[in-house]
Parts: sequence; structure tokens; C-alpha cells
Amino acid sequence: MSNSLPIDELYQAMLGRLPDPDARRNCIVFLKNGGTLEALAHEIEQSDEYREWRTISAKIEANRATLKQNENRVSQVPEICHDELIRFFTFRGRYRPLALTVETINICNNDCIICPYSLQRRSKQTMSIELFAKTIRDYVEIGGGNLGLTPMTGEIFLDKFLQARLDLIRSEPSITSVSAISNASTVHRFSDDKLSELLDGFDRISISVYGLDAEEYEVMTRKAQYERMVNGIVRILALGGTDKVSLAIRHLKVRSGRGRNLVTVRCCSVWRRAHPVQLDTTLRQLGDVRHLEAPSV
Repeated sequence: MSNSLPIDELYQAMLGRLPDPDARRNCIVFLKNGGTLEALAHEIEQSDEYREWRTISAKIEANRATLKQNENRVSQVPEICHDELIRFFTFRGRYRPLALTVETINICNNDCIICPYSLQRRSKQTMSIELFAKTIRDYVEIGGGNLGLTPMTGEIFLDKFLQARLDLIRSEPSITSVSAISNASTVHRFSDDKLSELLDGFDRISISVYGLDAEEYEVMTRKAQYERMVNGIVRILALGGTDKVSLAIRHLKVRSGRGRNLVTVRCCSVWRRAHPVQLDTTLRQLGDVRHLEAPSV
């Protein structure tokens, strides 16, 4: 049995979560050096997080015993329906969404094999500013909060009204954060100044990377724009900053061992073009890169 399993179970039981990678590694080393799970449990008991979680978990159990039937579905989830979290799901006593995602455009420059873009029957169009403004007003009226501008089948940087939308959002203090997902291969249309201005309107940008080389990219996107995509990532990182940008890697080829390290090496090469820093710093910045393998076709 892996040493990580009892550690994961201990964290889940005592803190309601799994340990982060660094904590898990430290705990495994501790156990290998003769430490015990009882000693780890004692350390956790001394933490502020444990004391806070004890309070919250007690409320969860109390809510579990008194679930209200025939009400909003949020009220049926004791893990969130308590006074520590319910304020995120209600506004002036009424239930509301935790966040809102608005599809402002369903036009894309790619035709990815994992996306139904080419199969959609809707007209390809861009949302009017008037409809968008009404959507934002309605969201603000129920308390605002997090806002996503990721299209279902489009590319956010093809939205010709994007700057106007970001300006409108900025005028509403109750919109607490703005995020979007992009394929990064259309930002060549903007000057550095214009792209920087657009990026300033976002709190978070996630870039979907399809393939780790030009051949794989073309198979996945059905477009020959690999270098344009890489250059787009470099510019977004350089102008938006590494704290704002994350990369989600999708690839067809099965990579393990040394092959899987290629993902990190390729990401590092792109990151360093945008921010020439030491490799160890780059690796830390790449901590939230996700590896998502697409099914073979």
C-alpha cells in the first residue's frame, strides 16, 4: 500500500480535504523515518485550520440532520448550506448563482476535435452590447460576484466588443472577478498596448494548449497555427503576468516518464521567452499546469 493513502485519509478525516503535494511529500518522508500517523494527527490538531474546520464540520452535521425539503437545491447540500458559506449563494435572503458565465461569441478560429464547434446549428454571431449590458445589470441586481466570459464554442479574443464589455464590467464594483479561457492564437491581431489593455480587464486567463508540437496541434485543432499559438502565449504571459495566466495542456500522444517531462520542458521554454528567469523559478510558476490527455481519434 502506498504511504500516501493513509495520509490522504487522515487529512480528509481531520481537515475535510486532501493534503497539498508538498505536505504529502513531507508526511511520506516523516513516516519513512519512523514517524507515526498518531504523531501526524497530533500536529494537525494543533493547527488553526483544524480548529476552524471543527467548527465548520459541526455546522455541516447539524445541517445534515435538519435538511429542508422542497427548497432550492443549495439548501440540500449541508457542506455549503451553513452561515460560513451560505452568503456566497444568497443575496438579501434569496438564493443566487455562485458565479455567472456569459457566452458573448460563438465564433472560433479553430475547429478542435474535442469541441462541437463544427456541429453547432446556431448562427455564428456576437452578442450585442445592449443584451450584454442587461445581463450585467441583472447579475448586479442579485449581488454580482464572479463573472466568466468563456464561450462554449468560440474564442474570446475574436469578440469585437470585448473592450467595451470589459469597460462596462469595470464600472460595476459588485463584479468581483473576471476570467476567461482562450486558445491564444488570435492575439496577433492586437498591438502590445491594446493587448495589455484587454488583459488588464481580466483577473484570470487560462490558455488551452492543444498539442506539444506543430503536427499534434494541427491534428487536434485542424489548423496549422502552432507557432502563432506559441507566440500568442508568450505575449499574453509577458503582458499579463504569470500570476494571472495558467496553461491547460491537452495532447493526444501518450506520454509517461521522460516523455511526460516534455510537457514541462515545452512549457518552460515558452515561459522563459516571456519572462527570462531561472529554470527552478519557472518550474514553481508552472505549478498549476494541468495535463489533460484527449481521447485518441
